[in-house]
Amino acid sequence: MVLVHDDDLKCIGSASLGSLQPDTVMEHLRRSRPLIQSVHCHRLSANKGSSETDRTLARVAMLSERGFEAPSPVPTMFSTTNRGVEPSTTPCLDSDSISSPVTQLASQLGSMLLSSAIANTILDSSSEDQRGRPSQNVDHQYISIPFVNTTGCLVRMFGPRDAAFFIESLLKTSAREVHVVANVPGWPNALMVSRPSMPDSHVDALYNDNHPLWLLDFVPLTHGSVIPQKIWSPPNQSDWRRYIEQANLLMPVFFVQNNGIVGLPLPRAAVGDTATLRHADQPAPLGGGHSTQIRIAWPGYESWERQIQIRDQTRARNEITLERFAKLVAGVVDRFIAHSSTVPTRDPTWRVGEQAITRDNVIVVGTVQVSAGGWMPILQIAGPASSNLNSAHAQFYQTSA
Repeated sequence: MVLVHDDDLKCIGSASLGSLQPDTVMEHLRRSRPLIQSVHCHRLSANKGSSETDRTLARVAMLSERGFEAPSPVPTMFSTTNRGVEPSTTPCLDSDSISSPVTQLASQLGSMLLSSAIANTILDSSSEDQRGRPSQNVDHQYISIPFVNTTGCLVRMFGPRDAAFFIESLLKTSAREVHVVANVPGWPNALMVSRPSMPDSHVDALYNDNHPLWLLDFVPLTHGSVIPQKIWSPPNQSDWRRYIEQANLLMPVFFVQNNGIVGLPLPRAAVGDTATLRHADQPAPLGGGHSTQIRIAWPGYESWERQIQIRDQTRARNEITLERFAKLVAGVVDRFIAHSSTVPTRDPTWRVGEQAITRDNVIVVGTVQVSAGGWMPILQIAGPASSNLNSAHAQFYQTSA
């Protein structure tokens, strides 16, 4: 399904509705959303692909059942041409003929498509495989969506409010003005931006061969398993201005394996088993300096902070490599888990220790720089310990608000 946002929603188009007639689609929308009393539909295309139709309509029904609030604006579908990246010109419904509830439902569906379909129908054709070989299709479609409508690692880690605060601290602009680009060839589940926090940041991808993109976030495949953490904040206003507001923060660092898998299992990373890490022998993009702080704010435990050296021991004191950085970060996490398993917790849901979350369950996804002198690791739970954590996330964000 293609959702097009132009100003305040110029049109909504459909590219894969199989043999369904417009009246059938609109009737399903009416049943899924009692608020929709009447819909005038025209210029709705019907192409091949009924399985795509079923998945799309199922998502509409699911949204209605879950009572999603309508985010705004709606994602834009882009396609590459010899003139650059341009909005898709798929046949659409005129916005003048769409009632307000339909517009809201389209917004809701657009938000859900980014988080759920990244793992299947939207992104599964963006590359030849998941090893980073981009497709040669010149009509490749990119997806642009406001950051505030995403559900990537940053939002799952910090919650919507603090994730927006982080984006504003990083990019020095309102989070509502930041749009991320998805469906990038060779980068399944990635969310990228066209403007980095620092002009000399390493370019992660190109679209249409010459437009740079920088990695900002990933959508976790396991929706409820990112460990929620309260974002670090300085103790006073002057330190906040110095270390965050006026600081040039660096783009997040993710540990992506050569096969496209995001994150390293903690037991492997802690002992330096990083042979599968992409760009392992390249300098870690840490911005210079000799040391930095790794801060962990695991729910139910006291904050954990340790300093690591980010220069090697050679005479030249070079910046450490990405694999060395991954090992050092994993070491801090490993020591935190070992210590926390011996002390009581204020939040049993996220308890560390036997018959709870152990080091074997933890994946080190990456790190985000939250101040000029400190980074926080993005941690994900794998295996049985990751079950039934969606409600725990919601409760954590409510109590920390």
